[in-house]
Amino acid sequence: MRFDGEGKLLARGIVGEEDKFNYYTPAYDAKEYNSKIDNPFEKIVNLMRVLKDLEGKQVAEYAPLLEEVIDVSSFLRYAALCYLTGNPDDMRNLGNNYYIFFNPSEGNKAYFIPYDYDWSLNINWYGGTLDNLSPYHSKHEGDGRKWQSNRLFWATIINKDHHSNRDPDYDIILNSAYRNEYKNFVSQFSNDSQFSDTYYNEVYATYRTTYENKTTSDLDNRIGRLVSPFESTEIMTGFINGIKNTIEHQL
Repeated sequence: MRFDGEGKLLARGIVGEEDKFNYYTPAYDAKEYNSKIDNPFEKIVNLMRVLKDLEGKQVAEYAPLLEEVIDVSSFLRYAALCYLTGNPDDMRNLGNNYYIFFNPSEGNKAYFIPYDYDWSLNINWYGGTLDNLSPYHSKHEGDGRKWQSNRLFWATIINKDHHSNRDPDYDIILNSAYRNEYKNFVSQFSNDSQFSDTYYNEVYATYRTTYENKTTSDLDNRIGRLVSPFESTEIMTGFINGIKNTIEHQL
């Protein structure tokens, strides 16, 4: 994982322990690493193997295998909230910014933990918007609209039969029960009182009262346009209402 066939350090491996002194930054960096055990990366490698082996299997065959290594309901809640917050820099849209916790009290079942939400609710670096995307969208929106490369999304949310020209060409059958659970989470969370322009306007009013006009971000100057979420209510309330309208017509 860390060295090539000749024993040379890889500039960027797949799984390992980050080593900034040697410029080694693996895609999956072990935050808890024990070099004294025989297989320190066994849990993440096994998870990758199970996801790879979804291909070519029927739902009834792969579902118990998937549920043995992932808390699927927790993942679907996470995916629904990721969709509703419109973050282009997350697992679904850039393959980025999440931790995987292997819970030892559940046989090392995987839970996905999001972080780094400075880009969300229509605040982004490229000027686009995520509020018109289908809840079942199949692209990495923050990465040049490349096809979704995470097999877990194809098994739980995205129907491959609706994308005959997809690339990568994963032969993974969608589990409709998982998709319905995800759909219910999206509906439930979007109807929550805190996910509304009314609630956001209350937050905005409190912020302005507290900080007055000290709301401009230095990022505004760096990218040449307004992205400060508290400069006005337009950015976030526009996103919230836009995605609610999308859900109404596409969920």
